[in-house]
Amino acid sequence: MQLPDVHRSFIAAQANRLRSRVPLLVCAFAGVILLCAAARAQVESGQIAGTVLDPSGSVIPNATVTIKNLANNAQRTAQSSPAGAYLIVGLEPGNYQISVSSTGFQPFNENVEVTVGGHLTVNATLSVSANTTEVQVVAQGGTAVNTQTQELSQVVDTTQLAQLPSLTRDPYDFVVLSGNVSNGDNTTDSAMSSQNLTSRGVGYAVNGQRETGTEILLDGVENISVFSDAVGEQVPVDAVQEYSVVTNNFDAQYGRASGGVVNLSSKSGSNSFHGSGWEFNRLSAYTANTYQNVVSGLPKGDYTRNQFGFQAGGPILKDKLFFFGSSEWTHVRSQAQESELVPTPQFLSYTAPSVQSYFASYGASSYPISSTLSQSDMGVNLPGVPAATPILGQVNFRANADAGGDYPQNTYRLLGRLDYNHGANTQMYVRIGQESEDEFSGTAFYSPYPQYDVGTSVYNNSDLFSISHSFGPSTFSSTKASFNRLQTTNSYSQAAQNVPMLMFGGATANGLQVTFPGLENFMVSGAGGLPYGGPQNTIQLEEDLSVTKGRHGMRFGAQGTYIQMNIAYGAYAQAVEYLQSGLQPGLQGMVNGSLQYYEAAVDPQGKLPCALNADGSSPTPPPHRAQSPRQSPRPVSREAIAIRTGPSMRKTATRRRRALL
Repeated sequence: MQLPDVHRSFIAAQANRLRSRVPLLVCAFAGVILLCAAARAQVESGQIAGTVLDPSGSVIPNATVTIKNLANNAQRTAQSSPAGAYLIVGLEPGNYQISVSSTGFQPFNENVEVTVGGHLTVNATLSVSANTTEVQVVAQGGTAVNTQTQELSQVVDTTQLAQLPSLTRDPYDFVVLSGNVSNGDNTTDSAMSSQNLTSRGVGYAVNGQRETGTEILLDGVENISVFSDAVGEQVPVDAVQEYSVVTNNFDAQYGRASGGVVNLSSKSGSNSFHGSGWEFNRLSAYTANTYQNVVSGLPKGDYTRNQFGFQAGGPILKDKLFFFGSSEWTHVRSQAQESELVPTPQFLSYTAPSVQSYFASYGASSYPISSTLSQSDMGVNLPGVPAATPILGQVNFRANADAGGDYPQNTYRLLGRLDYNHGANTQMYVRIGQESEDEFSGTAFYSPYPQYDVGTSVYNNSDLFSISHSFGPSTFSSTKASFNRLQTTNSYSQAAQNVPMLMFGGATANGLQVTFPGLENFMVSGAGGLPYGGPQNTIQLEEDLSVTKGRHGMRFGAQGTYIQMNIAYGAYAQAVEYLQSGLQPGLQGMVNGSLQYYEAAVDPQGKLPCALNADGSSPTPPPHRAQSPRQSPRPVSREAIAIRTGPSMRKTATRRRRALL
């Protein structure tokens, strides 16, 4: 049985605390002044600043500074101030040529690389001699020293993304290259002491903060699943131009990040055609068996993982219109060897009639019992049950689970982008993304009763429009509008929707899990609840305005974010029939047929639940699980309550459960 990373009710409670207002409208307005020839550019773009000097070191005012994108020939122009300073913001990551000219001086040329969110300083010294024109190449990738702000960041560039190994080809694997980042260290020999128990955020803690304290940006807009606090939509690693990991001293433009900022930029087309295809294959034949399987005499799990795809980009109209697209498919076939305990037919013959009826109705299993445990083997004493009776049987089965190559799945990811240069002062692009993931039955929950296995389906898509415009050499505007829809649901057999969950606490014996029938029956009250899922819709509008005056820069911005979460799950939709806590009391409860309590969700319609009506009908209808789009997720629906009964009502518990649900 596979326990979830976090109890769903705990997730919902955390989501309520972290995102207490849904829909959420966040507006940030910031102005930064006196930056000594540097103003903050848009979060996903970079900037170049510097001073124009003559051979004696004196400043040259009114020099013409032209920056050309070497991929698509888009140009930006500025004039040096009376103090000789210049600043050009809003530059897409890529390689640029800087040309500086002034009357009476030879032109200055330099090739540089601008990274995502990078701040590059290029001081130009103009010569009066005809043979001293300068051509250099400056690359800012990696850990460049930022002399313009106090920000500490690390750039993961295209070369690193292409050449560094990654088992899953997840671009966020390389966040670990940054300083002050941890993916979790154990402080004791207990597995529960890890600092990174979940896959929230990008899977890493920044600055010692929780993983949820990381802001995740894709092309300058937020890419977060609010409910799970993880990456919203995954993109193919070959569609990523580069990204920066900002770990300290980031300013208000990023917002809502207590740990760090992961700022990813997608690739765009250029004036040259380029493309590639790939296939990555991983096989369990090259791996070793686990320790637990070896000592139990069990074979290792099997998996085959294939990732294949392509990328292509180029011009549609030279210097004007460009395209880029990348698609990747991931097919995983994986089965892990699992062992769990179930009640034996011999023991069930000594249990109460209601328990026998329960297992006869819901407990059919196609897996054989390989070995058994008696009362003496488990250290229990069950009066009325012969000592030689096998109580629990070990079932060995292969489940759709992660055997080393990830969960069995069919996944498809796509990113497409169209860039257009309207002129020297206006550039725009449209980016679309899509992710479809089908994780097979058993990946979310598996048990020795395969009819209750649960899978997961994911379908995400996103759209972004971005336009930037220069209102003269000193004023630059960038506007973005985006929409994304993230949807995750569980898939399971609808015939099992109303099967109750019989359980007792501490359900382990000889190191193995004891499992009873039911959807997501983790043998923990309230841990399951189906159906589960729903969409998250996010609309974002952003405006950034940068103004340069002499050696000073000012930046103004606003961001509006609307988040609509329609995520809900059926807490107690599968009734809980709780025996006792502990192996001995739980097994004894099966023999006696006594419940400690019974829980089920009902819609009271303003009335208290009571026994059945005289005609045998229920006084209350099934619970109402519809959730308003303006409500935050809750452990149970607003109108549902849990009905709980004690041992005195055990004789009618089964009848009432069928009537209430």
